[in-house]
Amino acid sequence: MTFDPDYLRRDLTQLHTQAHLQVAVVSDTNRLLFHYVDSQVIASNERKVATTATKGSLQELLQSQAYQGRMEPLGTNNAVAVLVNSDAHRNQLWGLLAPILTLAAVMLGILIHSLFLTFRRYQTQLTAMIQKMHQIGKGQLGERLAKTGNNDDLNVLATGVNDMLTEINQYVYQIYQLKIAQQDANMKALQAQINPHFMYNTLEYIRMAALDAGQRDLAQVVFSFASLLRNNTDQGPTATLGDELRFIEKYIYLYQVRYPKQLAYQIRVPDDLQQLVMPKFTLQPLVENYFVHGVNFARQDNAISITARHVGDHVEVAVINNGQSLSEAELLRVNQHIVQPIEGPPQSIGLQNVYARLAQFFGDSVALTLHRNDYGGITTTVVFRPRYQKGEEQHDRHDPGR
Repeated sequence: MTFDPDYLRRDLTQLHTQAHLQVAVVSDTNRLLFHYVDSQVIASNERKVATTATKGSLQELLQSQAYQGRMEPLGTNNAVAVLVNSDAHRNQLWGLLAPILTLAAVMLGILIHSLFLTFRRYQTQLTAMIQKMHQIGKGQLGERLAKTGNNDDLNVLATGVNDMLTEINQYVYQIYQLKIAQQDANMKALQAQINPHFMYNTLEYIRMAALDAGQRDLAQVVFSFASLLRNNTDQGPTATLGDELRFIEKYIYLYQVRYPKQLAYQIRVPDDLQQLVMPKFTLQPLVENYFVHGVNFARQDNAISITARHVGDHVEVAVINNGQSLSEAELLRVNQHIVQPIEGPPQSIGLQNVYARLAQFFGDSVALTLHRNDYGGITTTVVFRPRYQKGEEQHDRHDPGR
């Protein structure tokens, strides 16, 4: 084989001159016919390849992993080997990556610092709000949440809580100072109350979201919670079944935001029951009972389902969960307690209060019972003869003469 080494060297130079590249052509008698080295190859590596070629050990050098490349035969008598020093090539790559990694680290530091500055004011305002909520939860209803800073979402939340507290104080004055009739007091007390523990947990989540996530997630949570607060300050004594379930869905959503992998829910109600009229806040306590007594967020399969259906001339609403169950003796005691008259001022928004309000609204057609279900939890069932909004049905569905 004959060739012009100048042409070959020129072509190799044009391919790459910065890759620590060596090309050697050897004969079958281990004579070095051609040896090309680029500008990055040091003298010791050049001598090592030349010496190894004359000894016929280029293949062993490639297998030692000190060099990367391959060796191929040229015809029957000669062979060509292409080699790149592994250590030198690795150092060259690190030299190229180091400025990029340094720039990325600097940009990441700037981003973290910017996020810290952005959310520090959220933390300050949320901490102050949580401290106030602790005081309110201990019964200091004269406290109010301060509206500070430029965060509109947190200010909406503070306004909603303050409005709710004002409503609570008004109801307390009306009930205990003006001595309103006991049954009417129960209805208004139910509208005025909200679980402080639930409020605290929600605000705690907002604080964590503000620190760990972006403003969009925080705004979504605050929006849902503010909707609940606005609904609480609504003085209307009745609502449609559809409105009650939309309120409940926001309530469950706030829990699901905090525990997205531990909680699932489903609400199924026929369209013809959406306009059914009922006392306001009579279904939410049944759902809240599950989150207070039945749910276990250490599990990954917590689930709650709400269904409504026609049963003859009555409507049945069922709240089904797979949470903590009760013994037969406990269920008997609870079911007996539900139908007992309320004595003294209301202490909670429990099942007894719910039953009393439903019975006042629907009469003796109401039944409220708890029983075990096939999912290992509790099903709370409410049965009553329905009433509808004006324009739908003013009478019982199966009593046209009334």
